Amino acid sequence: MDLSVDAGDPTAYFSNAEVVSPAVPCGRLLGWVEATRKKRARIKPRGAYSTFSDPVPVQVLAVQSNQLDAETPLSVPVRATVRVYFQFLPEENVTAVIQDIRDSLQQFATNDPFFRKYPIQWELPIGPPLLGHELLEDHDWTRCMAGSAAAVLERKPLIAAAPYPCDAWLMQREFGIPTLLFGPCGAGAHNPDEYVEFDSVLRTAEVLLAAALEWSNG
Repeated sequence: MDLSVDAGDPTAYFSNAEVVSPAVPCGRLLGWVEATRKKRARIKPRGAYSTFSDPVPVQVLAVQSNQLDAETPLSVPVRATVRVYFQFLPEENVTAVIQDIRDSLQQFATNDPFFRKYPIQWELPIGPPLLGHELLEDHDWTRCMAGSAAAVLERKPLIAAAPYPCDAWLMQREFGIPTLLFGPCGAGAHNPDEYVEFDSVLRTAEVLLAAALEWSNG
């Protein structure tokens, strides 16, 4: 979500009176984000997330006011924005959690003279939140995939939640399709040096083929 505040006059970067800027008060807004992170960190995970040390991360993805480039003239920003990411667990009532977060933000703004005068705007830049996802270990599809992986790889596979957000929840919750994540070994996801191991790609294909045959014959 983007938390933005509009204030100030871009032409009044120097004056004989106080020049209002939304950038400095955003430091206090970051303090609210950190307090929210600590509160969320007290949640005890279970199931596929039970081994996660930070199962419900709250991350500041970006802080922006003016651009730092030669083309931007000296000026006080009229808008400052903090982009925050929240992760949710499968068992959470996300609507209720988001409402609690909004209530907390409103209380913070009410207690801050600057934000009482210049309200914080709440915007969702990428649509609905990414929800938590889990398919139980005793589900038929989980047993099928785990058995196929064990047969091909000759070792028992680890069954756990993925340490990253994805749209698996959408397939399962919205379309009723039992969904698991399985893929080749690699590293560097979403970075310039992202890669997968070639031999692991071939083994992944074998596992998926074995699972498809097992499922269709079952």
